[in-house]
Amino acid sequence: MQDRTPNPPNNGNPVPDFTPVPRKYRHDGWTPERQRAFIDALAEVASVTRAAKRINMSPEGAYYLRRQPGAEEFRTAWAAALDFGVQRLTDIAIDRATEGVPVPVYWRGEQVGEKRWYNDRLLMFILKHHQPRKYNPPTLPTGTRHPDTLRREWEAERNAELATQATEARATLLDRFEAIRTGFKRSIAHDPAKRAAWELLTGPTDWEDLTAIPNGHGSSINMNRSDMIVPLAADANRHGSPSRASKPSPATTDS
Repeated sequence: MQDRTPNPPNNGNPVPDFTPVPRKYRHDGWTPERQRAFIDALAEVASVTRAAKRINMSPEGAYYLRRQPGAEEFRTAWAAALDFGVQRLTDIAIDRATEGVPVPVYWRGEQVGEKRWYNDRLLMFILKHHQPRKYNPPTLPTGTRHPDTLRREWEAERNAELATQATEARATLLDRFEAIRTGFKRSIAHDPAKRAAWELLTGPTDWEDLTAIPNGHGSSINMNRSDMIVPLAADANRHGSPSRASKPSPATTDS
């Protein structure tokens, strides 16, 4: 009969042989035997802490040992042992996901049998790991935020900028309109009838204390048009001028 037993590499050892890190001998130190025992345990449990505990040494001492001069082969064996240990854990996880885990069944305080429990989440994790293109959704490169987040941030910045521009434009328009309105009042200040009509719509006005018109504002308005009184006066009411009309004085009603 043909022997179909595979020939394991490295004579069946999970990690290659290595030259221990040279250390001054201490009976409780990292002797060559303890170094090899640590690597063997690491290949079995895939945990530095558990492997160090198994040989009654500290994990801090193991990390210190791998940083010492002459530890090149020890570090190589360490990496190989971890790879083997992780692969072993992967095999265990696959077995548990496909074969299930026995769970005891009790009745009246006594075990009467067992059932198999299958972990679907573990099975999906294994599928995503081994077939990421099929079971993992597309992901963005590292450091890239989600497109929805980028869009919301851009919209917030745009809205803030538009609000600032609108506020500045409104302030500019109000300044220009105030200049036009002041110019219009100056143009009718000499006409008692127009002054009376203005005060009837807007309230008392100090005609002796009109401010000067800024340069460049109001020059395009025809101050002689009588139909400008109502729209300008109505807007004055909307911008804070008294809404109560004053009774025209006898001096201003005679035209």
